[in-house]
Amino acid sequence: MEKIEDQKITINEEELFNKGYEAYQAEKYDEAIRWFKNVIAMNPNSVKAYYNIGLTFYKKQMLDESIAFYKKALDVYPDYAPAHNNLGVSYLDKGKDDLASEHFYKAGLLFHREGFEEEATNAYKHLKRTGSKKLEQDLFKKLYPEGKQKKGNVSK
Repeated sequence: MEKIEDQKITINEEELFNKGYEAYQAEKYDEAIRWFKNVIAMNPNSVKAYYNIGLTFYKKQMLDESIAFYKKALDVYPDYAPAHNNLGVSYLDKGKDDLASEHFYKAGLLFHREGFEEEATNAYKHLKRTGSKKLEQDLFKKLYPEGKQKKGNVSK
């Protein structure tokens, strides 16, 4: 009987999340936040709900709120690369380059570790904008241990 109840909660949570996502896609940001907060009421450990509230506040240009919810997502799941990346973007927009650089660096490492090379490269590009040469050089070495190949050079 317990498993059936757990299954019902999961389905309801997913439905709520999907409604939040639909509202977000329709640019109904206040509605999206309400739906995502309902998900959190059902599951206080929903990293995706915290993250999506952060995204929604960012779209509303409410950077402090966005930052707070990205941090909550990272409290639940410290290795969530998208939250690190978008937290970096929010900090960069606020002019807090030092904080932004830390999160872009972490995002780059995590994306790389998970095999998302395009996202890792994008995190690296964001990191370059912060002016943190030490972190930039370190991430570059980890992303490209052989050094970056020039286009057109083909090894046989």
